[in-house]
Amino acid sequence: MYTGNFHQKRKVFIMIKDIKIQNYKLFKFFSVKDLSQILLVGGGNNSGKTSFLEAIYLSLDYGNPGMFMNHFRWRGVDSVSNNAQALFAPVYHGFDLSKSMVFESSTQSKKRKIEYQFLQLTKQHFIVQNGNSIELPKEQPNNLGKVRIGFWEEGEKINEADLELAINGIQLKNQQQSIQYSEHIKAIFLPSTAPVHPVEHAHQYSELDKLNNTVGILHALQIIEPKLKSLSVISAGKSSAIYGDIGLGQKIHLSLMGQGIGHLLSILLAINSVKDGIVLIDELENGFHHSVLPRIWEVITRTAKVNNTQVIATTHSYELMKAAIESIPEDLKDDFKYIRIDKEENEFKTKQYRFQNLQVALENELEVR
Repeated sequence: MYTGNFHQKRKVFIMIKDIKIQNYKLFKFFSVKDLSQILLVGGGNNSGKTSFLEAIYLSLDYGNPGMFMNHFRWRGVDSVSNNAQALFAPVYHGFDLSKSMVFESSTQSKKRKIEYQFLQLTKQHFIVQNGNSIELPKEQPNNLGKVRIGFWEEGEKINEADLELAINGIQLKNQQQSIQYSEHIKAIFLPSTAPVHPVEHAHQYSELDKLNNTVGILHALQIIEPKLKSLSVISAGKSSAIYGDIGLGQKIHLSLMGQGIGHLLSILLAINSVKDGIVLIDELENGFHHSVLPRIWEVITRTAKVNNTQVIATTHSYELMKAAIESIPEDLKDDFKYIRIDKEENEFKTKQYRFQNLQVALENELEVR
């Protein structure tokens, strides 16, 4: 049982309450209102669940020059070819670069908007590296083109910048000042196809260890591996990783203990790393046996509550929804919501279930996935 310190009362935190998405991938226009602190998102294949998470992240990751490249890495694409259609069009609805991509979001107190307007691109070849940089043959011209990004807050334009693709990488240029909203919301996206690198795990864990705040992580991982006695960050050359003691006479790399323990570690480290922020998880159930799902839900919801973190996750799993109803503590039920995205021809609609509504639906064996 996870025994972290969950009883402390924290201040009301800032979280995304409403979001509107325009001309992003499948969505010509899509909006969701009244998001909760713990939000589970379901729907059929190709209904836009992952794109919904990506859109939220892209609306928050405005200061990262590699933000436009991340979606390739998340989808397992490590090389992109030589023209505007291959580079930019995949994120624009209908591959139509003539229309701006727009994200509007609201917190409890502020409204913000980000617009991505494609301007020009010349045909060249580049390689995506770690979602953050581009490598080009040196004989190619410097400028590949740019996307103009506009930033609004409370209806007023506060900044503008150009995302330029050049031989030395991706850079944000021409911003009038430092790009900063009055409410800064940190976010981490955990894609289903790109596990967190062990070095990043080690860094996140070390930051928690400095604060003597790792006991809860150990207890939580014992849900997956009851033999786990301790965790350590061990360096090997220029890299480091987390190792665990399971009684074998020496500690072993945590990745050798299976997908489930790594996935749970990623989730808990992310929640602890973005206090007062947002963690986006694609396919939350990955790697977990159905028998541990109730305890997984309890540890995630309580960890999120303590850290004032909003958690938005997708799922295909009936067992995961059922486990949520069985295990989310009474005092956290009002913070939970499930939404299903339905695709009807070219339109996307949502149906929302609060905890009690989902409980009734599952008890009556209604199909809500």
